[in-house]
Amino acid sequence: MFSYLFPKGGLGIEITTKYIRFVHLVKKGELFHLKDFGRISIPQDVFVDGILEKQEVLKTSLKKILRETGESQVRIIIPAESQKFFLLDLSKKSSHSLVEDIIFKLKENVSFHFGKDEIADIKILERNNSHITVRAVTLSTSEYKNFKSIFKIFRKDSFHLERGSHATITASLKQDAKMPRLHVQFGDDFSSYSIISKGKIVVYQEFPFSTYRFLLEVQKRLTKPSDIASSYLSHLGVLGADVRVFSEDVIKPIGFILDHAITDFVRDTGETIQEVTIGGAFGGYKGVSEIIEKYLRTNVQIAYPWKTFDSRFDDSIFEMKKQETLEYLPALGLTLNIVR
Repeated sequence: MFSYLFPKGGLGIEITTKYIRFVHLVKKGELFHLKDFGRISIPQDVFVDGILEKQEVLKTSLKKILRETGESQVRIIIPAESQKFFLLDLSKKSSHSLVEDIIFKLKENVSFHFGKDEIADIKILERNNSHITVRAVTLSTSEYKNFKSIFKIFRKDSFHLERGSHATITASLKQDAKMPRLHVQFGDDFSSYSIISKGKIVVYQEFPFSTYRFLLEVQKRLTKPSDIASSYLSHLGVLGADVRVFSEDVIKPIGFILDHAITDFVRDTGETIQEVTIGGAFGGYKGVSEIIEKYLRTNVQIAYPWKTFDSRFDDSIFEMKKQETLEYLPALGLTLNIVR
């Protein structure tokens, strides 16, 4: 009962090259309460070819979010291509520092090159009498230098980098789901699909398709690109039949990719995928779901991801659902990782 007096809060921030999205939750009893959420556009010259060039502009926006939410527990995703996540078991008997032990352990992995890579985040997962289990996140030295000043605005003891895929799955995960499920996440910089079985990601693959590319296709095919683009970004999914007509050519290759993923999984495991969920900036748009379903030869059900976590929230979640978009799934998943 005291959780109502001292609710646990958390802030999830997804940073892409186009937007910053954030979700602020607190847990009251057994239910989550949505305190705030939003999206901030990033000027085009902040990221150039995916590389962070203007740190101060990004820092200003992040500081504003921290100031307005007043939250210290933070999880973020950054658009760094070379970030890698390592789960390490370290001996407590070592005389070295934790960082030195992690570097020594990472040197055994050919993916980490001392002097070319940097440790961007360390998260202690478990301690016992003889061992400590940590998760280390590494970045290339050049990317780490670009983001180092960004990381400094967060408190070290309450800030962690997370994977976008795992954050998305956390948000859309059914608590009682036992059968394997395919989740497709459309993102600003790239998109991905995951196969989830028994609450774990067993297959994960990225593909070069983004909201930005989709928007370019809108501009090429419709009569008033500037008006349509603005309307599309603000009110996703309400543009009408014209979008459904043109979009099949764009979405069709993704349908083939997903069909092969399902076929390979069924062949390798003998299990059947019974549900497909779609998230991202236009994942909730009915036309996209219909086209993908057309190319998935496996008998699946296209599920609206909001239904998978409605029962965990109080009525405040309806404010986010009014946006008619699932673009906040990664940020929501980050926050749920803190307050669950």
